[in-house]
Amino acid sequence: MCAPLDRRQFLRLAGLVAATPLLPRMASARVPLARAFGTSAAAAVPIHLELVTVTDTSAVLTWLTADPTKIDQFGRPAPVPAGTVVELGTSPSNLVRVIDRDDSTAFHYAELTGLEPGRPYWYRCSSNGVPAVPAQVLDEPPATGTFTTLVPPPGSLLLTMAWANDLHMGELVSGLAYSNSSLPGGGAPPGFTSPDPNHPYWQVMADAAVAESKERGASLLLLNGDLTSEAQPVYLDQAKATFDTFGTYRTDYFVTRGNHDRAHMEPGCTPIAPGSPYTDCLHDTFFPDGDTRFSFDRAGLHFAALDTVDLTTGNGSVPADEVEWLQEDLADHDGMPTFVFGHHPVSEEGRATTIGGPGFSLSQSDAQALEAAIAGTSVVGVYSGHTHRNKRSSSVIAPGVPFIELGAVKEYPGGFGLVRVYDGGYMVNFYKTRADEARAWSEQSRGEYLGLYPYYTLGTLADRNFTVTYP
Repeated sequence: MCAPLDRRQFLRLAGLVAATPLLPRMASARVPLARAFGTSAAAAVPIHLELVTVTDTSAVLTWLTADPTKIDQFGRPAPVPAGTVVELGTSPSNLVRVIDRDDSTAFHYAELTGLEPGRPYWYRCSSNGVPAVPAQVLDEPPATGTFTTLVPPPGSLLLTMAWANDLHMGELVSGLAYSNSSLPGGGAPPGFTSPDPNHPYWQVMADAAVAESKERGASLLLLNGDLTSEAQPVYLDQAKATFDTFGTYRTDYFVTRGNHDRAHMEPGCTPIAPGSPYTDCLHDTFFPDGDTRFSFDRAGLHFAALDTVDLTTGNGSVPADEVEWLQEDLADHDGMPTFVFGHHPVSEEGRATTIGGPGFSLSQSDAQALEAAIAGTSVVGVYSGHTHRNKRSSSVIAPGVPFIELGAVKEYPGGFGLVRVYDGGYMVNFYKTRADEARAWSEQSRGEYLGLYPYYTLGTLADRNFTVTYP
């Protein structure tokens, strides 16, 4: 017999189902990570065009080419390889072809470089001579789209840091509100997985995020919770081995706990209390000699990391002693621009707009206490994950402080954040991972939650690309 959905699972599922009048066909989710392309390129139709990233000097566009006459069990057209073409100009009537690649890929990733800060641009993307059709997302671009590059904050560049969350290493199926192996697709709604257990999607996505964040210049990596699916030692060790390719732990990269990294009844790890059946494998792997809340300095900046997870339930929790610790830490570093990071969203807007409802994040009392501790301090940004979406929100309790959520590494939109910090502020950009298999999996997993996932997770262009200037 299936176990009943708990409140969190019910809210996540009900919120998504209620948002759509059409449900794709539900069947087995065992769809290959990479497909064999036998369809003629003449049938390739470019769809799902998304303007993902806009910086001060660059922009990234992605799309899929597919055959609409060949539909899979989820109602999605089969990917078909074709070339990648982008036209760009400073007016819609004067577009010049700047990318023309015969790269024969179905998963197109076009990066425009050498742009001027604060300038409007127009673009048109195509494959096989056909203009790309914009994706159905919150801020879908027109066929001939436009954007304005960001203006960086004043002063010198102090630090480039990367931020990533929700890797879920060891996960069997992606995109489930309710897990039950007896149901088609592994639960409800039907999920997606890799056909080869020795080459899982979560490892593909984690490898790409870690490697590409470093390639883009990050010298600091913050991994903000849900490192694993169920905090099993084998996957915690695998996570650490993956992160170690970026650099040295507690020097080049740092981690926080997510709800999936909570205590489990896992043999061989340290009990959370004498006689307790619950063991904390995350602590054993990453914090054997220290606290899961901590702070550090880098390049004249201060960072405070919180453990926002109730160890036994996984619910969002910031107890009074942790708030007091943060208050003392912020007072000790008064005047230093400070970034606070923890897994669960904090602001009232962030908590109210997540699909799971306010109960999916921190409790109202804990969140308000945390916001009050931040108000009037040198905190310039609060970073979180958990919701798997790109979202920027604010707080009436801590006005002027951006509260920033980031899309997941392990599934669509599948990427990481890059934060370039200057003397006078910082610039935030979200990047999809661009490795071949990562692009294929991101496109496949956009079908999660009955195809509604992009509406919720990608966010608006301003949610995922913006500049913050200090007062």
